[in-house]
Amino acid sequence: MDGIKLSYEEDALDFIVDKSVEFKLGARGLRSIMEAVMTDAMFDLPSKNTVKSLKLTLQFVQEKFGRMNVARLKSCLTITGFTIRSNTGIIVFQA
Repeated sequence: MDGIKLSYEEDALDFIVDKSVEFKLGARGLRSIMEAVMTDAMFDLPSKNTVKSLKLTLQFVQEKFGRMNVARLKSCLTITGFTIRSNTGIIVFQA
């Protein structure tokens, strides 16, 4: 979105953070939320020469989140413990 100024309302960011906490998301889940919010704008706005800014409002973020595939979001849940097996040994990650 070159040439388009992005700004946001604090309430919009609070909503995104609340959803991240609610679903116990890590970085991938947070990225999924941001993709759901921004995808349409990233593709539509650059072709509109008259648009110079985009402000993420709470209403805008809630609307985009509501259209999101929540099953996809749940697949991004943070894994708190898992094991990787390899030829050289076993590595265990736990939080």
